[in-house]
Amino acid sequence: MTANTVIGKKNLDYNDMRKIYQVTTLLLCTAFNAICQDIYWVMPRESQKATVTQRIGVTDISVAYHRPNVNGREVWGKLVPYEQVWRAGSNEATVFSTTTDILIENQTLPAGTYSLFFIPHADKWTVIFNKVAEQWGAFTYNAAQDQLRINDIKPIVDNHQETLLYAFPEVQDSTCKMTIRWEKVRVELNIKVDLLRSVQMEVHKNFTWRSAWFAADYYYQNLKNYTEALKWANASIALEETGGNLALKARILKASGNNKEALEYAVKARDLLTKARFPTAGIEEFIKNLQE
Repeated sequence: MTANTVIGKKNLDYNDMRKIYQVTTLLLCTAFNAICQDIYWVMPRESQKATVTQRIGVTDISVAYHRPNVNGREVWGKLVPYEQVWRAGSNEATVFSTTTDILIENQTLPAGTYSLFFIPHADKWTVIFNKVAEQWGAFTYNAAQDQLRINDIKPIVDNHQETLLYAFPEVQDSTCKMTIRWEKVRVELNIKVDLLRSVQMEVHKNFTWRSAWFAADYYYQNLKNYTEALKWANASIALEETGGNLALKARILKASGNNKEALEYAVKARDLLTKARFPTAGIEEFIKNLQE
């Protein structure tokens, strides 16, 4: 016997009804799973989520991870087995991101977002940056997706650290040290950025008179490279003449020994600053020194 039913004016046979049932069941299950997942993610988790970010020059480096506690457990070689890939935290894989290319232990890591893994050993660790940024733990880890592996990182015996901690304890203008500490182990990674290249890339990314001014000021103040500073100052002025970039060019010219031209640009800067009703005491003093 053929089962029939009527919905409105349309007759549906058994196969039609079966398809409707399957689709409805699938939609209900999907909705239920989504609701459960949302409830799960908003509930407190045993290992709390954390993010640490450090800027080096114009490069932002960040680590997003979950922080397990020791809780009296034997960690290394037990809770975290030796010679196995470890998620470098708990729950989801730890995520490492950098906004520019960097060097980690003198090996290049391109700008991007990666999952961060470790392979701990009793006397050395391997550090892994994997191109699949979003994954659960290390269960689906695929070595073929590794962007960078660094071997032979020596673990250091340290004071007890109850909760897993990533930090940037040492920061310079183009270098930093990133550490991971848990239980009585500390691992350090030396990170370096190509400061000049990253500054130039950042300026070109959003090229305005202000970004060119910042580049000129950086070369002038920090690097004492007056040739490059003058190039960036000229680029800033070409986009828009302001009291700020004219005054900066005047100071660069003076530092280069060209007092006559420096005075010319200082006077132009003062006139623009006066017109814009900005304070002029600094540029007036600079002009006075040039005239003496």
